[in-house]
Amino acid sequence: MAYSGSGIDLRTGTPTADAVAAAVRVVLADGGYRWHADRLRRDIAAARSLDTIAGMLAALTHAETDR
Repeated sequence: MAYSGSGIDLRTGTPTADAVAAAVRVVLADGGYRWHADRLRRDIAAARSLDTIAGMLAALTHAETDR
C-alpha cells in the first residue's frame, strides 16, 4: 500500500498496536492517502481481471489443441 501512496509501510510483519494506531491517525488526517486509495480502487475496477484471465486461458487452450 505504501508503494501506491495509499498507506504507510510500518517496516515490520508484526507492528505494535501503537505503531498501527499512529499510522491510522496519519492516514486519516492526510487526504493524500484517500486520493491515492481512490485512484488504486479505480485502477483495479478498470482492470477487468477476470476477462484477462479468461482470455489467457482461452489462448492457452487453443495453443494446446493446435499442437
